[in-house]
Amino acid sequence: MTCKNGAPKGTLTPEAFTQLHDRLMPKPVAVPLRGHGIVYLRMAHAVYPYVGVDFGDGAHAFFNLTTMICTYAD
Repeated sequence: MTCKNGAPKGTLTPEAFTQLHDRLMPKPVAVPLRGHGIVYLRMAHAVYPYVGVDFGDGAHAFFNLTTMICTYAD
C-alpha cells in the first residue's frame, strides 16, 4: 500500500522527512528523564515513529508515540 506521495504507507519520502525535520525539530531537544539524566529527542529516520531518544553512549530507542511501547532499542 502506498501514500498519495508514492511512498510506502508509514514512511516519508526523503524530501518530506527533510521538510518536517527542518520545520519541527532541526536540533535535538534536551529533556530531563528521571533515572537517566538528560536525554535528547530527535527526528529519526523516515519510518514511523520519526522521533527517537538518544540516551548517550550510543544508546538509542524509538517509541510508539501513542502507546509508548518501545519499538527499537540499541
